Amino acid sequence: MKIEFASYTNIGDCMINEDTVSVCDIGPVKCFLLADGLGGHGGGDIASAHVASAVEAIVKKSEKLDESLIKNCFTYAQASLLDLQKKMKKEQALKTTLVMLFTDGVNWAWGHIGDSRLYYFSKGKIRYVTSDHSVPQMMLKMGKIKPEDVRHHPERNILLKVMGTPWTEPAYEIDNSGVKLEDGDAFLLCSDGFWEWVEDSDIERAFNMRESAQIIVSNLGTLALKNGMEKDSERDNLSAIFVRVLK
Repeated sequence: MKIEFASYTNIGDCMINEDTVSVCDIGPVKCFLLADGLGGHGGGDIASAHVASAVEAIVKKSEKLDESLIKNCFTYAQASLLDLQKKMKKEQALKTTLVMLFTDGVNWAWGHIGDSRLYYFSKGKIRYVTSDHSVPQMMLKMGKIKPEDVRHHPERNILLKVMGTPWTEPAYEIDNSGVKLEDGDAFLLCSDGFWEWVEDSDIERAFNMRESAQIIVSNLGTLALKNGMEKDSERDNLSAIFVRVLK
């Protein structure tokens, strides 16, 4: 089977792009990564790029896909980012989300922290979406708001867990349940500036298109920009990586 992928990023209405998208394809494990630096803290672009580089250093040395590899990516990147904060005297800045997708050509696995999402698509339907580490997601779990309220909730930018904030225990989530790679499987890793302006139905419809990965992710990005403009909202950076399995 062949793995097709393509990325998209747009600065939106911001001064700089704090999103980092990366693909590490050296060795037996492939890693797709998206990190969204936190705006308002300063240095979000530095944080996201630094974390991406740290993860790549781990993946390049990996020999197999297992839970320890994913944990090592999180812990090494976190330690490296905290060290950079001290060196730059920016302990209250340099923070970022992180979502990663791994495959060894047989299985899929993923992990995330923050509100950058991973959508998993199989057999024509979205099967799974990561759970945001945010105030609206917490309110949803408590039954205080409805699922459709999460996207544009006034507190949607308040995150409960991110890279760059010291952990007393692991703050990330991992799925290494042994999902087998199958023809037609597809994934979308995306920042909140991207998923905020496209509905799940839009993503599902795009996933079913018989177009190239680049056309699919670009069309979704264009739709997100258009929807944000129509709502007269200041659009955040928006980035995504689309990954699909072909025969």
